[in-house]
Amino acid sequence: MTGKNLKMLGALALLALALTGCGSDSTPSPTAVVDTAPPAVPADVNGVTYSNTVQLEWAANTTDADLAGYKVYRVSGERVAALTAVAQVENYYTDTNPSQGSNDYRVTSVDVNGNESAYEAVQVTVDDDFGPYHPDTP
Repeated sequence: MTGKNLKMLGALALLALALTGCGSDSTPSPTAVVDTAPPAVPADVNGVTYSNTVQLEWAANTTDADLAGYKVYRVSGERVAALTAVAQVENYYTDTNPSQGSNDYRVTSVDVNGNESAYEAVQVTVDDDFGPYHPDTP
């Protein structure tokens, strides 16, 4: 082959690389895996009244390594209000301003990617005359 033929062959090879993407810089980049799976729903959510507050607690999530924490909501009719602005790590919450009468709460789990679980609900009744918590009082 002459120099002219090699030059022509080189140009065709470059054209072929450009059209097929088979060059050394066309190695596919690794695809990032995005976590979209929510953590487990909080379990054993319960609440009691104590001195006109509502104390909620639930079983700690031990199954999700990427758990960021929990969010607590209070439901009033169609309105759902977040009581925790961000996920908290504790598996308990004290509502210091509950409504008199029936209070509906929802607790969710949130992971580090912002995935939020379905909720577990509990209803707690606050009575004006309830006073301090007594374990033997229903």
